[in-house]
Amino acid sequence: MKNKEIKITKGEWLNQPCHEGIEVYVEGMAIARIPKTKENEEEAEANAKLICASPELLESVQNFLGIFDTPIARRKFGHSEFFNETIEIARKALKKATE
Repeated sequence: MKNKEIKITKGEWLNQPCHEGIEVYVEGMAIARIPKTKENEEEAEANAKLICASPELLESVQNFLGIFDTPIARRKFGHSEFFNETIEIARKALKKATE
């Protein structure tokens, strides 16, 4: 199954420090700014890394659901509570990212 094309900024997502915190750039264009203070430095850096990884994470969730959210996979693994919970988490994450 082919993944639905989602309109996100194409290119490599990178983060760079700025005077107000951390900015996320794609193709030289700032798309996000994360405020950073001494109190939230680690959290701000982790958030910037997560934002930069989001295109790949989105694609991996789509691929995961394309393989495992199918009748065949549900027949084989559907008895597993872990499997069902993981499918539900992936569905919610994809919905959150696309709706």
